[in-house]
Amino acid sequence: MQNQLPLFLSYDQVRVLPIFRKYEKIFDELDLSHVSEFNFGIGANGTSQHALVRAFIIRSLESLNTVSALIRFLQANPALIYLCGFQNQRIPHDSQFYRFLKKTNHSMIEDLLYRTNKTLIEEKVLSLKMTAVDSKPIKALTKHNNPKNPHRDLKNKNKKIKRNPKATLGYYSYVPITDPETKKKHFTFFWGYRSHAVVDALSGLVIVEGTFPNNISDENIAQKLYRKLKRLYKPRKGMIAIGDKAYDVRDFYTFIVNQIKAEPIICLNPRNTQRDLKHSEKGHRICQAGLEMIPNGVFKDGNRLRLKERCPLKASKQTAALYPHGCPCGNPKFAGYGCTAYQDLTDDARSRVQRDTPRFSKLYAKRFVVEQTFSRLQELQIEEARHYSLTAIRNANTIDYLALALVALVAVRIKKPEKIRCFRTFFNAA
Repeated sequence: MQNQLPLFLSYDQVRVLPIFRKYEKIFDELDLSHVSEFNFGIGANGTSQHALVRAFIIRSLESLNTVSALIRFLQANPALIYLCGFQNQRIPHDSQFYRFLKKTNHSMIEDLLYRTNKTLIEEKVLSLKMTAVDSKPIKALTKHNNPKNPHRDLKNKNKKIKRNPKATLGYYSYVPITDPETKKKHFTFFWGYRSHAVVDALSGLVIVEGTFPNNISDENIAQKLYRKLKRLYKPRKGMIAIGDKAYDVRDFYTFIVNQIKAEPIICLNPRNTQRDLKHSEKGHRICQAGLEMIPNGVFKDGNRLRLKERCPLKASKQTAALYPHGCPCGNPKFAGYGCTAYQDLTDDARSRVQRDTPRFSKLYAKRFVVEQTFSRLQELQIEEARHYSLTAIRNANTIDYLALALVALVAVRIKKPEKIRCFRTFFNAA
């Protein structure tokens, strides 16, 4: 049945409403041509899938964290019911919204984001010359994340959370302050997932993204995302990949250089390096007693090449003769084999990154763009899971990313490119 506007205003009067004009522009840029609108198999046609996608984009941009809030918002703005395309201008039962998120293949929504990004590339908004990768925690809907719950479990990582079977335990934040009594570092843990994204560091727009359980390492997910980026967008060689210390993993550097043909700009993780080490003019380690250690062979340790250095009093009789009373600083290790130290001699992608240059500092500073992107997503309520099923959470999160991409595209169309990241005010400037 053809849609009819259930309002006392004429259609021309409705079209000039600011909220109608805003979402009309957004939906004009949403390419749903490859999405089946109804069920053409056995049974009823069901609810329009196109209308549900548009409705969830409204939920994202209006920061409505529940389906009930979305329905109330549509009821308060009947012009949007018409604009979404619901049959007979009737909002379907809330179960249809939940069914859509839980049953829809995630690849369909990913394709909508891909098509929007391709248009942004054609408009020269996305360049794919410089990217930044990061992740954001998403708390699951469970009583174990409630700080007021005295019985919440934040220790047993093997526990299966009721109604959130794929939620895993991980740290939410870390404060680098050690308790002087217990000597324990302060970690805050939570049950949930993480939203990972590769962001264009020049425009601040998300290129590829994914939501995964909390217990998968960042660098493993980053490899999946960069493979997807390469497969979908085919970037040119020399693309820059920026990451924080969570991605300071030797295999990730090799992957970025050899498979993606990109340049890694990643800061060192303190846990992977030893600080405040002294070396002699020859490049050998200076021990605690102030003596130059003696090389004691080169060996392979997995995919690394390491130089072993040993206490000079144990490795050289001539040096030992100069110190008849043993180690000058009284190191307890001297009684046995003596102190040893190791230097990494591996010539690989990680060791070739020139971190002490102004260029590295300038490029790494671009990583703040991904922090800004996650800040906007936090305003879209992405930090708190709005559903129980991981499939529903993934679909809802990707729609959030899609909504921001559509805002950027509309901002370009209305000749306001400076508003591509202003999802609240982009249309007010039109």
